[in-house]
Amino acid sequence: MDVAVICFDFDGTLVDSLDTVYLENRRIAMSMGLVPLPREMFTQRGNMSWAQFVSKYLPDADVEEYLSNYRLENEAVEPMPGVPEVLEDLSEGYHLAIASGRLKDAILHHLEILGIDEDLFNVIIGRDDVLCQKPAPDCLLKVAKSLAIPAKRIVYVGDTLVDLATARGASAFFIGVLTGEAMDMDFSQAGANDIIETIEELPDCLLFDE
Repeated sequence: MDVAVICFDFDGTLVDSLDTVYLENRRIAMSMGLVPLPREMFTQRGNMSWAQFVSKYLPDADVEEYLSNYRLENEAVEPMPGVPEVLEDLSEGYHLAIASGRLKDAILHHLEILGIDEDLFNVIIGRDDVLCQKPAPDCLLKVAKSLAIPAKRIVYVGDTLVDLATARGASAFFIGVLTGEAMDMDFSQAGANDIIETIEELPDCLLFDE
């Protein structure tokens, strides 16, 4: 495997954000007199935008008002175990990238808050950088184009089956990490190239796959 780029999903892969996103949405719903959605609903957003998600699951909500009440600064995300150290390690041998369904400004905001140097990443692609969202392969194809390499030289690391489908659409190698939505069996049945428990296992996994 001729790897040039290690590209990461963001939420559930590099950072643990599900609980804090759920709590912020709960705050908004209660402030608007709506019944808050259960936590597990937030694992089912997939590739929906927040506007689509709110429209589908909170049909009585004024979508524009709901979204305007969201406060990014209320999100208290944490890096997944070992992430800062693994990124430093991998940056010595590979190009690094992020391809996420998050808005790019939100990614940059959280990297700064967490003290993770955005310059570790050669490319950062948010949902506002591409026309079609995951599972369309656009984000990975844009990473490849930005670095002038074929997409098959990308290893995409993600925590969902949407991430896997994104990698497959771009002909990229996919490593599923079990720190987010999908389980080992989900990734195995869907044909992930490899599966790791945490990001801390990634350097050894890459050595083995090579």
